[in-house]
Amino acid sequence: MKLYHYTIADRLVKILINGYLKLTPENYPLLENEKKAVWLSNSDKWCKTAFYGYPDAALDNAGRIRITIDSANIKAEYAEAVQHYLGDWESLVWSAMEIGVSYKTWYVSFEVIPLNKVESIELWKDDKWVKVPII
Repeated sequence: MKLYHYTIADRLVKILINGYLKLTPENYPLLENEKKAVWLSNSDKWCKTAFYGYPDAALDNAGRIRITIDSANIKAEYAEAVQHYLGDWESLVWSAMEIGVSYKTWYVSFEVIPLNKVESIELWKDDKWVKVPII
């Protein structure tokens, strides 16, 4: 199964420099039992929860990025099944429903995802995903 990590261009630069997709949340205290995770989706459409609350124009200017990973190559878990490790699950689900996103598409990895596990990186341009040639 294909999984997708959604981000923006300036964060892609950091991913390329670091060599992996990092775990979040990075800079705030975790709730009891919460674990850091890489968030993924099995939906090939931009996940509005990736940058919840940001206007579409701002995201388009920032450069929407889609990173594709084959689930067979990483340890990913269905988010709902491990919700007890994902902070305030009810708030996450409510936020998703409010903007028309199904939380049923969410997956997480509790391990960083190295770039050698990435199949492709794409930029949203002219209303379609365009492959970013990474040398």
